Amino acid sequence: MTGGLSGRISAVQLCRPRLAEDITAILSDRDHQGIPQQDFTILPSRRNGLTLQVGGRYVHSGVAPAREAAQRVRQVLIKGHDGVVTVGMGLGYLHEALHGTASASGPSGGPVISVIFSTYLLTELLLRKSPDWWCTV
Repeated sequence: MTGGLSGRISAVQLCRPRLAEDITAILSDRDHQGIPQQDFTILPSRRNGLTLQVGGRYVHSGVAPAREAAQRVRQVLIKGHDGVVTVGMGLGYLHEALHGTASASGPSGGPVISVIFSTYLLTELLLRKSPDWWCTV
């Protein structure tokens, strides 16, 4: 696979062309970069994976972020809904948990839509998550 950001976007293009187009448009919009890079800190969690702080506050659990996301989804997911909108993607744990609850097209067949607040964090996700991840969530 081709390395770097453009290689990752090209890999996503193969399975999700519209998503790759949207990502390219977001990253190209220099007027709307969102939350500044210096406000983010990506750290190892105590048990497994990475966690995220924004402005010094944890977005995910500092201990077990994937487990925390799965618990939140079980607590708030309403059966039979038409889709889910998340505010921010964080490091993708919530998306993984949402997609793990039902079909590959999203929980209960509805779409999962994220509002992105930072091109820096979107870039980090592109570089840290495999193209397969982008094709399945």
